[in-house]
Amino acid sequence: MLKTAWRYSQLPPGDLRLTIFLRGSFLGRQLAPDKDVLMKYKNGELDWDAFTQLYLEKIQKMWDAKNEAIMTVARFVHEDKRTLWLVCWEAENNPHCHRHLLKRFLEEKASELTTLQKGVTT
Repeated sequence: MLKTAWRYSQLPPGDLRLTIFLRGSFLGRQLAPDKDVLMKYKNGELDWDAFTQLYLEKIQKMWDAKNEAIMTVARFVHEDKRTLWLVCWEAENNPHCHRHLLKRFLEEKASELTTLQKGVTT
């Protein structure tokens, strides 16, 4: 199961966390928005729609290339029964956070992962 959160203290003991930001874990840093894109959004040079497009393009390219970071998380979500929390510092009730975009992307790609594992291409 995949969920999102903004503070570690809110997570149930035993659940797994993946920090999806530039100072997060190695895996999380790869899935975070590129620093220049994030800074442009934070500074108002990009609106949410432009940020979303650039971030989704990044993770789609990672998916298409079968990048180890995104495939590891996708396989976990698909196969493991534990809860994985995508964690960021933006408030959970803020819909403008990349962790929500990543969660939605991974949930939508779950059926493709099954196909990839069977060795069938679409």
